[in-house]
Amino acid sequence: MKHQERGLVVAHKHPVWRDRATSVFHMLAGVHGGRSRWEQLWWRRTARGRFTLCCIPFLIDDLALGDEVETNACHIVRRIARRSGQVTFRVRIGGHEPGMRDQVLKASEVFEPLAEWSAPNLLALSVHESRARPLGDRLAILAGQKMIEVDTGRIADGHRSPVQR
Repeated sequence: MKHQERGLVVAHKHPVWRDRATSVFHMLAGVHGGRSRWEQLWWRRTARGRFTLCCIPFLIDDLALGDEVETNACHIVRRIARRSGQVTFRVRIGGHEPGMRDQVLKASEVFEPLAEWSAPNLLALSVHESRARPLGDRLAILAGQKMIEVDTGRIADGHRSPVQR
């Protein structure tokens, strides 16, 4: 993360599909503490005004890896043109217990998620929707033990959907 005049920007240092990306632009993720929060997202241009997301969103809701969007001339997303079938899980690891990062990765590896780290304690996972429920159940066990907090990138009643046990 870095601070700029426009607020806090969350960047993707290692987007999972970096080799496919042709563009990078920012999306407003909201305002927190009076400051704008932006996310720098990596995209592949598929047609004029159409882009496919090449990273796993850390902050932006209702957008997943591989989703194709339509934008205006200023690269403002107007709508999702095609859903990829991917589901995003955002995992916040509490404290700095040694090995907790490895434990979360090991618990999820059977579902073969793609993963990106934003910070030592913030992980975004992406899996096909056919694997989302079992992965969510596995992560909910760790959340129930108060080792992590986890939610999905989907909106439910105006809020992110927490993964519950």
